[in-house]
Amino acid sequence: MKKIILIFFVFTIMLSSCKKEDNKPKQTRLKTYTHEYYERIPASLDKYTIEYNSANKISKVIYESNGVLYSTKYCVYTASNVLDSIIEKFATGGSSFYKIIWTGNKISKYGTTTLTYNSDGLVDKKTYLEGDYFRNEYKGDSVLLYFKDISVPEKISNRYKLSSTIKNPFLISGFEAEAYLTGILFYYNDASNALLPNIETTQIAYINGNLWYRRDYTFEGDFNGYPLKRNDLTNTLDANRSKETFTYEEF
Repeated sequence: MKKIILIFFVFTIMLSSCKKEDNKPKQTRLKTYTHEYYERIPASLDKYTIEYNSANKISKVIYESNGVLYSTKYCVYTASNVLDSIIEKFATGGSSFYKIIWTGNKISKYGTTTLTYNSDGLVDKKTYLEGDYFRNEYKGDSVLLYFKDISVPEKISNRYKLSSTIKNPFLISGFEAEAYLTGILFYYNDASNALLPNIETTQIAYINGNLWYRRDYTFEGDFNGYPLKRNDLTNTLDANRSKETFTYEEF
């Protein structure tokens, strides 16, 4: 009788553990990202396929250009699962190496570029080896980006308007602390904005303080609040009109 009770007790615990696992909320992360410039002659299509390790960190990004393998980027971690470096190996031979330096739980340097943060934990400034820099100013639903060359005064470079509802695909669950590095992994130009919870809906660029081009994005589809497509149909530079598509996985 005691043996039966013991078996029943063990079975109950196992069943309870399974139910807890089933009830664990699932997270969403980016699986593939494509960026197609359809107005260019010839048109170009970049595709990034992302693989993750057992700790749910990005382990590898496979980059194809117009259907041909261009390079593979590997994320190298320490024994405690802290990102140490990124190695990019090119299909034609050769490689690039990016060493990551951390200060506390923030990336403070990659390669020769230094990052500093504001009191909200967002990137405040990106400073290059020579001393020129980009500086971010956060204004509610907008981000103002300033650039200073060493020889000239600081000037506004870009202005971004953010969505209030559409989640940012580049702020990947499990990879939040490393989000800035999507600028290396996916050639995502707005690397500082990768740390923000929502994605851009408008981008205005300036040269010497004057309007250079404007992008107004439209969105299609929905996967747990993340967009399936972002269209740049109104770019004032025809050759930069494009569409981005995203696929995701739950884990």
